[in-house]
Amino acid sequence: MKKKRKFKLKKIAIIICFFVIIILVIKVVFSDKAKLVGTWTSDNITIYEFYKNNTGKLIVSLNEYDFNYKLKDKYLYIDFENDKSEDSKYSYLFKKNKLILMNEKGTFTFTKK
Repeated sequence: MKKKRKFKLKKIAIIICFFVIIILVIKVVFSDKAKLVGTWTSDNITIYEFYKNNTGKLIVSLNEYDFNYKLKDKYLYIDFENDKSEDSKYSYLFKKNKLILMNEKGTFTFTKK
């Protein structure tokens, strides 16, 4: 009788672990950071590239500006490496393949390439 009970407990523990792993994988795959990583363009002149390591590049015309970014409390913070570039804080929203950035200067919509 004890063996059957131990076997049931092990089986339940394995099932619980399986579901926890599935939930964690889903959370990572559908996280905002996972959605953000990639190349976004608004007009083929302004391009944002976001990399997995929290760095990125803004390409405007032929100029490139490297930056670090973080997502926190539904805000995107962009810290440009060049001190002459203005750092930014945006609230953001994803709608299908669109990234919508909003701050006091306006609303900017980008499409994922």
